[in-house]
Amino acid sequence: MEGKIMDRRSGPDSIIKLSGSIEMLSKALVISIVIFLWILISSIYIVSYAAKFFTDQSYFQLPADLDKIFLGYSIYLLIFIFLLCAIALVLESMRHHRKTDKYNKSLVFFCILSFLGIVFHLLYF
Repeated sequence: MEGKIMDRRSGPDSIIKLSGSIEMLSKALVISIVIFLWILISSIYIVSYAAKFFTDQSYFQLPADLDKIFLGYSIYLLIFIFLLCAIALVLESMRHHRKTDKYNKSLVFFCILSFLGIVFHLLYF
């Protein structure tokens, strides 16, 4: 028994379960952003090609500021994802006391990715 550290924890506590739930919510939000972008791009191309194919005039008028609307929604979702991941990482850091404790890699990845997305949006739009 020498040299081994006995782990007396009975399982994940509520903070770890909360961070896992936040991770799943962040993944769902990122997937929803990708699906929304895919539908948006495909609908723009399908409507514009169909209008040009069947008539010379485009009866299907898409909003001129559709890209700005999408950027507005995406920046709000990025800020929401960043805040969720930051809160979960702060809660996890308050719990870490042992060398064997590890941060959730997905939370760190989504936090960095959403922060870079926010900075990119602020610099270029």
